Amino acid sequence: MGVNGRGWLEFSRGSAVFQKSEDLAPSNEIVVDGEAHGSGGPLGVSVRSPVIPASRDFVSAAEATGMHRGDYNGSSRGGPEGVTSLFQTTTRNGMRSSTYRAFLQGSVEDRDNLTIITGAHVARVLLGGEADTLHATGIEYRDENGATHAVFAEREVVLSAGAVGSPQILMLSGIGPRRELEAVDITCRHELPAVGKNLKDHLHCALFFSAPGIGVPVAEVGVSAGPDALRAPAGPLPADPAEDKDLPPELAGLKAEAERRLGQWFETGESLVSSSLYDAVCFFRRVWTTRTAMTLKLGMFHAAMTRACLGIVCVLIFRLFRRC
Repeated sequence: MGVNGRGWLEFSRGSAVFQKSEDLAPSNEIVVDGEAHGSGGPLGVSVRSPVIPASRDFVSAAEATGMHRGDYNGSSRGGPEGVTSLFQTTTRNGMRSSTYRAFLQGSVEDRDNLTIITGAHVARVLLGGEADTLHATGIEYRDENGATHAVFAEREVVLSAGAVGSPQILMLSGIGPRRELEAVDITCRHELPAVGKNLKDHLHCALFFSAPGIGVPVAEVGVSAGPDALRAPAGPLPADPAEDKDLPPELAGLKAEAERRLGQWFETGESLVSSSLYDAVCFFRRVWTTRTAMTLKLGMFHAAMTRACLGIVCVLIFRLFRRC
């Protein structure tokens, strides 16, 4: 939190902008903190459909440990008892709601006042002025042929290159820790020691368990992805679609089912491939001084996990699929 609560103020402003851009699809599968979400915006957010049975079982098992079912993107996430839920994903109608699909696709990308340059790599932010008058005037980039170009701004420059790219560009522009910049012959235009520091990585650890009766075979996901996902060399269908006319009845039926599922995905947004392969989560905050084991029982599915955590939020994400 910043000085005099400024950090919370900036978070509040950013949250309001996000809510304006969000379009959370209603679902009776999750608890939603209405004050933390928006609707009608360009960025689609939803719960995948169909819900994998083991995902519901995971949430129920987490509730059995004392966690409550809630909105991990809402105000209840940091509670001492923890929170569990199915995942909210950036998807709309079963398709990834990417930056392009949400904010550019359609009439926006055809605007006269918008130019999209692809194959470009930003080298640095161009700066003007000195000391207190230092300000961004544009950017320098290299095209796919290696040629350097400069683009100048009339109003402002928005730097949005991600948690790694943004600080890298700042440092290449001469903004960052003076000693580190000068060590690689970059003139320090503005010293900001925190640039490039404090990165918190988002680590996932996949744990696989046998789940008789509730697991979804990976083969079912393959069929749902359509015929092309079933072709040789990894699949049973021939690599060349022209050879499909000679398929034996069993493989012809498999292809027909794959086509049906693919069509259903496009028409309704419902498919096993409509989202990522993990669909349930629990967040909890604990201060543990000894190694602690937590056992979640999902029918015949027993997961024994040991974590040693000190004042941090631990996210346990289970990939609820079984191998064929």
